[in-house]
Amino acid sequence: MRIRGQVSIDLMFAVVLILITALGVISWGNNQKAETATFGNAAYVKVFAVDIRDSVAKVYAHGPGFEVVKEPPFPMSEGDWVNVSLNTNGTLVVVANLGGLEYRVVQRLQVPVAVPSHVLLTPENRTLVIKAVRLESGGVGVVLGP
Repeated sequence: MRIRGQVSIDLMFAVVLILITALGVISWGNNQKAETATFGNAAYVKVFAVDIRDSVAKVYAHGPGFEVVKEPPFPMSEGDWVNVSLNTNGTLVVVANLGGLEYRVVQRLQVPVAVPSHVLLTPENRTLVIKAVRLESGGVGVVLGP
């Protein structure tokens, strides 16, 4: 004897399978969104590092007295920071802490660096100055400043 309005076990099983599939798709979508945000920040830091590398070469070519002011092309929240370093081994190192994740980009410079220098950028201090200076030895050097 069947009672009207009774739900069959097959219908309940189908609804459970549909819910499990929907939750899986939602979870996958949230993971993809988080990965896209991480990839976007990594791309921003890479673009910033390449821009600084090219600016260092440009400042060096123009000679002493020439300077360029740069800002990161990405928003920075409270607690975020970016450390930009010019090293005497001919590398530019950009280390960024954005949203609790650390990103590191190393670029080989096209010009020599005689004096190591670094600048820490924060949400309150977002400007970076790349300056060409005359060295005591008579050559041209490039330094970073706030």
